[in-house]
Amino acid sequence: MHSIPNPRGGRGPARLLALLVLCVACSSPPKTKPQAPTPPAGPRGETASPKSAAPAEFAPGVLSTGAETGLAFAGDGSRVWIARQEAGGSAILTATRAGDRWTAANPLPFPAPHRDEAPAVGPTGTFLVFASHRGATPDRQRLWMSYHIARQWTPPHALQLGAPRDADDRDPCVAADGALYFASTRQGAGGSDLYRSPQSSRGYLEPTPIRELNTEHDERQPCVDPRGAFLIFRQITRDGAQDRLMVSFRKNATWAAPRPLRLTGASAPTLSPDGRMLWHIRGGRIFSVPLADVLP
Repeated sequence: MHSIPNPRGGRGPARLLALLVLCVACSSPPKTKPQAPTPPAGPRGETASPKSAAPAEFAPGVLSTGAETGLAFAGDGSRVWIARQEAGGSAILTATRAGDRWTAANPLPFPAPHRDEAPAVGPTGTFLVFASHRGATPDRQRLWMSYHIARQWTPPHALQLGAPRDADDRDPCVAADGALYFASTRQGAGGSDLYRSPQSSRGYLEPTPIRELNTEHDERQPCVDPRGAFLIFRQITRDGAQDRLMVSFRKNATWAAPRPLRLTGASAPTLSPDGRMLWHIRGGRIFSVPLADVLP
């Protein structure tokens, strides 16, 4: 018996099988190209490029206005304290994060104007240390502290760190263990050196100079890693020819010789709580950059 010829010239069963194969192929989901991993987001939602160290401005026009001189973040990244130049001096303001946005900055309820600047926050966010010209020595900077209790900031009080009357204490930074790092001119040579004061149940103990890092130049604005593994600071040569951020790594309880970061024009360094991002001031504005991109 002969099979019935296909009108298109092929045999019926073979043609039907080909059509079934074609339909199955069309109904299969298309293969997708693997997506490249998304660069990790910073502690406050900014996404860092894995290839570029170009600094990104932080909340331009809202918190970064061109008049900022320093900043500090809460441990969870939900609040920021900003030092901002204003008419007649400078003040410390604070703002909170609402989702992916930041509120406008409002001044802390401290008597003003007293040229308050360089805010630093304790590891639990319960106290604030800052430099100010307030008090009995308005011609000199001292470090002041305020506690955050029941959603209120206490009146600031001066830290008793034994500074001579003709010296300045400034640029505080609080480590994860509560130790206070700061810059001071208390050696009397006119320059600025780095100091560390351990915290005790009675307050801060007598400061000691960080001799491995202090030189004939000015060392200022210390910023210590949360784990105490490294220290970033600003160094200005006595002739003013160089102004740069330096980093020193701690090894066997000793600070190694510092090396310059691969970042120019930056001041007031601040680390994110996880140590991945470096925040800084550039031209009065706030910027951030992945720390790994600028380490030597």
